[in-house]
Amino acid sequence: MKRSNIHENPFAPLSILDATCRPVLGKDGENRKVFSVLSKYIYPLFSPTPIPALNGQAIGLLSPDMCAWKPGSQITLAGTAYAPFGNMIREFQIEIAAGKSRHCIQVSGPRKIQRKGFGFSFTDPTPISSLILGIGYSFGGESLGFNYPPNPIGQGFHLHRNPLDIHGKPLPCLEHPSQLLRPEHIGIRDCKQWATLPTPAHCGFLPAQFHPRSLWSTQARPDPRWHYTAPQELCFSKCLPPGTVISIRNCHPTLPLLQTQLPTHPPLVWFQLEGSAQARVMEIQDVHIDLTISRITVLWRASFLVPLNVDTTDSEQLQFGVIPPEHA
Repeated sequence: MKRSNIHENPFAPLSILDATCRPVLGKDGENRKVFSVLSKYIYPLFSPTPIPALNGQAIGLLSPDMCAWKPGSQITLAGTAYAPFGNMIREFQIEIAAGKSRHCIQVSGPRKIQRKGFGFSFTDPTPISSLILGIGYSFGGESLGFNYPPNPIGQGFHLHRNPLDIHGKPLPCLEHPSQLLRPEHIGIRDCKQWATLPTPAHCGFLPAQFHPRSLWSTQARPDPRWHYTAPQELCFSKCLPPGTVISIRNCHPTLPLLQTQLPTHPPLVWFQLEGSAQARVMEIQDVHIDLTISRITVLWRASFLVPLNVDTTDSEQLQFGVIPPEHA
């Protein structure tokens, strides 16, 4: 697969697709031949009853979807953080939870670096009622020609400590509660020390050129984790079970706690090559929650190991299909 970041952003426009599934050939993490069948559907964010997998609307796949093998699941979220009860406050937290995993982000109002004698300090956050959850509000940025590898478009990264030069510069509004930015993090002097700084906090899409994806993609045999576009806290080593409830706190203007359920009743996929037939239940691979339009996008996957003695150079030999749950 060509490792390109073109069209990999899940916020890009999505097109309706006539075919409900796509085949992909490749290799897994142990360099074994793998054949995967992929489907992508959109569902409403709010539903009074669980939604079966095939009751969504089939849409086109993006380039990062088209990999033959990727372990586990991931969740990305697009939307806005809202202060509880519509108050104007300086700081609050949002949370995204699925199963036993929880990802918290501290949201602060705008603040800046200010001179303090021969040093500097941080101003108090300005009270806010909402903030867009964009990675540009996380820690990062560019300084002295060096881009902070985990987030070149963020705020608060500086390789010098001259108060005259950095006075009034903006600071991040999104942070990990356990990795808050402190004045001693400003001006590390040596760009090689960037790994000692806080990890950018976000819940959305991580571009291919950002660390650690940029590191995993340059290996002789790219690490499968390169295909994960979500923050580490929202990547799961095992696939999320159908029907999993995802809880989201302080990301809706009127619902402090929002809960949505992933689709249920995944279909069965069959695969046949040179008389060898297999069947797999499709698993949830990627989940993208877009709160701005109240919908969920789910990438479903079924992967098959291909026998070593089978020639897969002629993809026309491959046969596959989807069996709805009621006919399985």
